[in-house]
Amino acid sequence: MADELQIEVEGADAAAAAPKKRPMVLIGMIVAGLAVGGGAGGFVAGPMLAQKMGAAPAADTAAAHEEEAPADGAEAPVHQLDNLVLNPAGSGGTRFLLVSVALRAPDALVIEEMKSHDAEMRDVVLRVFGTKPVEELSDITKREQFKSEIRTALEPLFKKKNAVREVFFPQFVIQ
Repeated sequence: MADELQIEVEGADAAAAAPKKRPMVLIGMIVAGLAVGGGAGGFVAGPMLAQKMGAAPAADTAAAHEEEAPADGAEAPVHQLDNLVLNPAGSGGTRFLLVSVALRAPDALVIEEMKSHDAEMRDVVLRVFGTKPVEELSDITKREQFKSEIRTALEPLFKKKNAVREVFFPQFVIQ
């Protein structure tokens, strides 16, 4: 009889433990399903959405710069002026700008010419940025204006007209 009571008590404990495990297992399965479904959706739907969203602007950019692309289909070369440091106008030496400027050229011959004028190009860029106060340098809407000013200021250094096709700022830090 005692053995029967002990078996019934153990059976009751096992029966009480089983319902507690089921909700945890069910929650684990739901979480795993969501994770797998989200991952699959990201791998399948993500590239399709990116392609649809990115296709129109890329086409506009390509059309805008079609005349600037090299004839052989290769990407236009870029010359970079790294880590230019200067004190902005009116900062009294308490602030500084760290900037890198990348210049897209129409061909490799212009890149070679840029390499030979590296010091002059750095001086021109420092001169353009050195006249700007911190407030103007901090205004992100002015970046396109800065690019245009730099491009115009650099043109006299080169034999070929439109030697600087595009100007980029891969690094632009104001402290």
